[in-house]
Amino acid sequence: MNSEEISKHLWNFLDDQRGVATAQEIIDVLTLVALIAKQLPEDFNNVFNKGANYQLEALKGLIRSLPEENKKIYTSPVLERVSNGALAQIVYFVEQIQHDLKLLPQVIRAYLAKNIRSMPELGNTESITKLFVELVGDASKKSLYDGAAGLAEIASAINPGTMILEEINNNLWVISNRLLLLEDRNSLFSNCDSLIASQYLASEYKVDLVVMQPPFGYRLQAHQTDMLAINTDLLVVGDKKIPSSAGDVIWIQKAIRQLNKEGKAYLLLPIGWLFRGGYDAKVRDFLLDEDLIESIILLPQGLLYGSTIQTSLLVINKAKLKGAPIYFIDATGMGKKVKKETQLSVDEIKLIARLAKGNDIHHPKCTPVQIPQIRSQGKRSMDGNDLTPSRYFKTEKLDIVLPDLIAESEKLKKLQDDFSKAQSRLNQLLNIAN
Repeated sequence: MNSEEISKHLWNFLDDQRGVATAQEIIDVLTLVALIAKQLPEDFNNVFNKGANYQLEALKGLIRSLPEENKKIYTSPVLERVSNGALAQIVYFVEQIQHDLKLLPQVIRAYLAKNIRSMPELGNTESITKLFVELVGDASKKSLYDGAAGLAEIASAINPGTMILEEINNNLWVISNRLLLLEDRNSLFSNCDSLIASQYLASEYKVDLVVMQPPFGYRLQAHQTDMLAINTDLLVVGDKKIPSSAGDVIWIQKAIRQLNKEGKAYLLLPIGWLFRGGYDAKVRDFLLDEDLIESIILLPQGLLYGSTIQTSLLVINKAKLKGAPIYFIDATGMGKKVKKETQLSVDEIKLIARLAKGNDIHHPKCTPVQIPQIRSQGKRSMDGNDLTPSRYFKTEKLDIVLPDLIAESEKLKKLQDDFSKAQSRLNQLLNIAN
């Protein structure tokens, strides 16, 4: 089967199971069975050959026999909720695609992205993934960190030499692990709150790349702000307790800490952090003072399934030449609407990446801005730190030439005379005809 055939089969099967099991439950069991088929093909064949009423017990027995360190990603809390008939269909489906299991992860990610409405940060379209890939380029010999990995779609597409991932949601972590293993992608992947309990501390794990799509509008919980208040990893200390609304800029600091001296970070964020005051403004001050921002890209709406959240893409470069401009990119007018989704073309994605790297500074969608210019936007020279891209694009003044009223009046009078003559001639012709 090819990807399209697998996708069609999966969607039809999920539709058939409505009212019997949820899509998430089916996908949980499907990824489990697929992983067993890939990693333990003889055990899978044993399950496949049994009657439908005996496959569940065979799977449970197989999981119990696994070494303790492997059980977590092979354990499914919903396995017994799926009917024997549905399980048999899943086993049969996996057997059909046993030689094409590498194609299954992307099909599953696409389905979940379009259908998980409660977590819009997972709902990125293919355009966002391709844009990250184009911006990063060849990462085959680089290390990558993502502290909000989700389904690891972007990290997988970039295909770095070393992949270090963290995800707080246990169910997502399990599914994502299975998908990566199905793709033959090796990773260090921890199930934890990476903001306050990271298993891959920045002091020990420095990477070449940080690529993240954190939860949008993430509000910090009370226990997180308490921990962050005593966390020495923060680059910017607030005057008071870290506000719950500071999630976006906490992720930015997390990315910077994780980078090595030559590292670059790419973060997809809602636009609020670009202009909010308080602690957000302090972090923007830090970014400007340290001259870390390479580019800020304002993206078109509709790049997330089921969400109209306006997004920006921040590029941090620790090896940036100090004094080089920040490249502001306005991509809001790009893309075309296909139903409710905005799709960027291949050429548009390449253009955005080229502009973000400063390779076409005269393009109307790009404006290079020096830090003093940003600072000068404030009431005092050091107050300016609003990073909203639209502030730095010049609005073209239209040269409006007013008409000569006397000349235009003469033209109108002539037209009226011509019309009267034509009307008179028409009446004469009508009278002759009668």
